[in-house]
Amino acid sequence: MPVAPDDFILAEWVTTKVKNGYIPEPWVAALEYGGVGPIFEWRSDINVLEQQVPRLFELNHGGRN
Repeated sequence: MPVAPDDFILAEWVTTKVKNGYIPEPWVAALEYGGVGPIFEWRSDINVLEQQVPRLFELNHGGRN
């Protein structure tokens, strides 16, 4: 399922805590969405990825590449 608005609120809270040193930096952050094949077609909308991947990248990298 796409990341819900409440999930972004939580993700912003967590990444702020990491950046401020209150939570250890994780070695990976993953977005699990969609998949391959007929069972996943209804939940593999490219528009969702186009909107959410850059937002999550920005949260985790803060403009760093």
